[in-house]
Amino acid sequence: MGITVNDIMELLGDAEATTMMSKVKEAYVIKCLEKKKIVKLSNERYMVRVGDDNHQVSSKDMKSLIDKLYDYFMDVNNKNISVRQVYDEYEAVRKNTVTENTILRDQQTYKRYITDGFANLPIVEVTEDKLKAFIKQRLEDIVPIKTDFNLFMTLITGIFQRAEDKEYIVKNPIHKIHKKDYYKKCKVNSVDDNEKIFTDEEIERIVSKEREKLAKYPTYFVSYSILVSILTGMRVGEIPVLRWSDIDFEKGTIHIHRQQLFIKKTKEYIEVGYTKNERQNPKNGRIFPINKRLRKLLEEIQQVQQENNIVSEYVFCNADGSWLTLRAITDHLRRTCNSLGFNITNNHAFRMTLNSNYFIGVLNLDVRERASLLGHSVETNQAYYTKIRMEEEVDNIRLKMDDNDVQQYSTDKVIPFRTKKIS
Repeated sequence: MGITVNDIMELLGDAEATTMMSKVKEAYVIKCLEKKKIVKLSNERYMVRVGDDNHQVSSKDMKSLIDKLYDYFMDVNNKNISVRQVYDEYEAVRKNTVTENTILRDQQTYKRYITDGFANLPIVEVTEDKLKAFIKQRLEDIVPIKTDFNLFMTLITGIFQRAEDKEYIVKNPIHKIHKKDYYKKCKVNSVDDNEKIFTDEEIERIVSKEREKLAKYPTYFVSYSILVSILTGMRVGEIPVLRWSDIDFEKGTIHIHRQQLFIKKTKEYIEVGYTKNERQNPKNGRIFPINKRLRKLLEEIQQVQQENNIVSEYVFCNADGSWLTLRAITDHLRRTCNSLGFNITNNHAFRMTLNSNYFIGVLNLDVRERASLLGHSVETNQAYYTKIRMEEEVDNIRLKMDDNDVQQYSTDKVIPFRTKKIS
């Protein structure tokens, strides 16, 4: 597949790159020529026949001939590079920058969306029209939800960007294809925003259920993890790795800066020193305040560990002091919510509930404060976490209108417009 000029330029200066490129071209051409011989014609030109059709390549000097042959072989070889081969290259590079779970997700997306027929196409033959037709057909075949379709488009974009970067293609067809144009063909998520958060009554029922569990099994720290999640909105991966050293009772703070991950390929749990939103740009996590209710709960957990001679660096642990797994927490929460007849069964709903019902509904925090406490961007908080129930919103507006009960169109408040004099 050859080495491009851009590859060389990235490593060397212009002068060195020119010399090196000449040697690279020469070596590449010699390899491609195999047993073909270059002959010198009577007119002092150099010539060689290549390819199955004995295509003639000639030039006035050897250097120019090498350049022409290099371009010829690069063009011929690139025509044989398939979509699948470029995908393999793309994934090989990605392995150095993303997690194993992301690679596995890419592989699953590829298997689901990319047909053998498309994968075996020479990538230079995939035009804009062909790519649009392929995307449209896969949408009709699969009818995915928008988030899954976005994964597919990210993969396709990565494949063709790799092909462009390596100069396998001259014109990248993905540049004029916009994923938003296809959203109307995706499956609509019918879950209402109000169904993504718990009501105050539902939270109380979950708390009661966990307290019943703890009354029977005082050292069942999974229940404690649920109670702390309700008060902090911690992600499910952040809970198992929370250590006592992360809690400063004197300052009244929790330092959330790690998460537990499950590696699907190896079936093991690992700890990483960053939270979900900081994988690309670690910032040492976030600080969450300990209020009176949270302090009382944490002190209770600490006392239970001491009374039962459980020695552990983790706030939530098994009887032997080892960490809990995020699977144990998610499975338990699902069973609890199902037993209560709730449609919502995931830990993420605690984050959204805390944001909407408490940070906004009670504390009236601004969006930057909310984003800081939950550990994500302002844009994410506004777009996905701020869910005010329509009935409550209308009630709040009505109360404001009643509190400022004045005649809406009182003539006392009218500001007269200046009239233009007509001469």
